[in-house]
Amino acid sequence: MRKAIIKRFILVMVGAMVFSGILFYTTVSNTMHKNTKEDMRLSLIMLDNSLDYTEPLMNQIKILSTTLDQKQARYTILDAKGDVIADTGTMDIENLENHFEREEVQKALSDGIGYAKRYSTTIKTQMLYTAVTSSKSDYILRIAIPYSGNSEYLFWLLPSIMISITVSALLAVVMADKLTKTITKPLQQIAYIMDNYKEENPELSLPNTPYEELNIITQSAKKMSESVEKYTEEIEFERMVRQEFFSNASHELKTPITSIRGYTEILLSEFTPDEATREEFLKRILTETESMTNLINDILLISRLETRDYEIETTEIRMAMLLQDIIKTLQPIAAKQGVDLQTECKPAIIKANKQHMRELLLNLIGNAIKYNKPNGMVYVTITTIGRDLLIEVKDTGIGIPKESRVRVFERFYRVDKGRSRKVDGTGLGLSIVKHIVNFYGGNITLESKLNVGSTFTVRLPEIKANM
Repeated sequence: MRKAIIKRFILVMVGAMVFSGILFYTTVSNTMHKNTKEDMRLSLIMLDNSLDYTEPLMNQIKILSTTLDQKQARYTILDAKGDVIADTGTMDIENLENHFEREEVQKALSDGIGYAKRYSTTIKTQMLYTAVTSSKSDYILRIAIPYSGNSEYLFWLLPSIMISITVSALLAVVMADKLTKTITKPLQQIAYIMDNYKEENPELSLPNTPYEELNIITQSAKKMSESVEKYTEEIEFERMVRQEFFSNASHELKTPITSIRGYTEILLSEFTPDEATREEFLKRILTETESMTNLINDILLISRLETRDYEIETTEIRMAMLLQDIIKTLQPIAAKQGVDLQTECKPAIIKANKQHMRELLLNLIGNAIKYNKPNGMVYVTITTIGRDLLIEVKDTGIGIPKESRVRVFERFYRVDKGRSRKVDGTGLGLSIVKHIVNFYGGNITLESKLNVGSTFTVRLPEIKANM
């Protein structure tokens, strides 16, 4: 990479200098060409002002041309018809052809000044011509100098251009070397850190660089590290949750299975209980079986809500009718506990699975009854906020300690294990509520004070108001 950067950097620099040299050469040569034409024009004006047109012109032009110009210039004086009157290039004027049709002469006659470049058959070389009309007479003054084009300036400009290109190439090598070091060094550091990356310690500490593009790489690597760390933590947490879940589920199932086995062994033993005892044992076996069935059903419901691996049937549910039905179901339990139920439900419709909504209300209201005080109250309010459905279940029960409020939605978590054993339930009620709320993209909050009571508030999105 370093060699490639240096090579390309040098090529770019040299290419830029070559282009600059060509541009410099073209600009300078064009400027010098323009200046040369201007010098020739001034020389002709000075010659025109110095000549005495009443005297012979041949001798005057030879003397003055030496004074006016140090170059090998050729001066010519023409009459209005284009015939040569005097010329510093030859003494045989009479044999010179008529110059009237020459380009520079025609331009001088029309514009007062004219320029031309062409090969001179007289002196056998490329010439640059400038002609002007005299301001003192009818004559045309012309000057010609050897001119090979812009290439004549190349010989003295070329050394300067070559020196510039050489110096630039050397500077390019030095600069490219320093530049590549500043780029490759942080890349090597990043590569070294990532090579020593360990999954058991996924935190990456990558250096900041002076280059935004490289910082993007380091930021991406850091994000990847954070994602891996978060994913690892989630996997570990999930593993612990599952392990705890299986342990708790095994424990919850072990009790009814042990009871069922015990009662069955007694019924099958040689000892034959009386009919009333047999009936009592069978009722207990049935009760324990129902407890196991409820526990298994709750576990399956949570599993399905978590994995979303099954299609649910949704329907438009009138919350007032559903609440009324649930209150009828729980009223006997509330009366037995000495708890009074009060409800307030705004007409509202939500599109959801009816069993899900039933489980949600049953568990929230059921818990509020079970963990209440004698002569306690349970307030159930269902209303709407915008397009959201708001369910609030408030009780005057024993409350939940602050340290337990975060964990009450965990599977099999019990705040008061002694009291929890005395009431019916699988220990999965609030966990089911939490999973149902998450399934529908809602949220649930808890406010509680010890010996004062608890308030559970559920907010579910996108309900349809009952008009």
